[in-house]
Amino acid sequence: AVSDAQTILLSSESLFRELTDREAANLARLAGELGEEWQAIGYVRSPLGRYLSGLQQGLKSSSKLLRPQAMNAVACIRAHEAVFGDGLQIAAFDRAQLAGGDIVTDFLGRMNLPTDLPRRGRTERNVSLSAEAMALLQEFGAPERGRSRSEVRRQKRIRRIVGLVDARVEGFCRPALRPEVIDRLTRLNGDLLTLRDDYDLVFPDIDYALVGQTAGLDDRNFRSVGEICKVDACRRDEMRARVARRLRH
Repeated sequence: AVSDAQTILLSSESLFRELTDREAANLARLAGELGEEWQAIGYVRSPLGRYLSGLQQGLKSSSKLLRPQAMNAVACIRAHEAVFGDGLQIAAFDRAQLAGGDIVTDFLGRMNLPTDLPRRGRTERNVSLSAEAMALLQEFGAPERGRSRSEVRRQKRIRRIVGLVDARVEGFCRPALRPEVIDRLTRLNGDLLTLRDDYDLVFPDIDYALVGQTAGLDDRNFRSVGEICKVDACRRDEMRARVARRLRH
């Protein structure tokens, strides 16, 4: 498409990830076709928040639990450095460290653009669910990711109902990882030391004395949300009854 715009902004969760040599070459080519000068910002999340977010996203389509693992953030950064060079900035995706606690405001400020640009409303999507809701998504969800249209529709209905019930039952709070999960994620993510030393990224929820200490690490599988997050059993049971009633109608 032809445009006379002086500035083009591109933003995507799927763009800032590890790239193959071919993908990096394609990105460099496309960037060159769109403009002469580029600046890029890669936001890196703490492995604890990243894992919890990925766990929730996975449970919205399948009852299979995401395994705690290393996030390999440095490999992602290196791939984008090869494309953008000194034009790449790395920042922490942490509300306490974002300008105004808002990623859009932070992004615009880092790009030296006005931060008061008009916005077409601000709708929260993928709102965080409670641990009780996560447990019910696992319980009512498909054993594997649904492929048929009817299964996809069923999963969407379950997700919608669980979300509605989660918002209406008293006692909602954001999910918290159990200490043993935090410990495993911290030990597995040796990249955190490189992020701290080379990119000045420090996450307040990380115990840096444990980073990379994988000797004797317990590698057992977690089989339920309750083994990963603290679940209020009474609230979960109340929610289960309401979800089951809605699914029958």
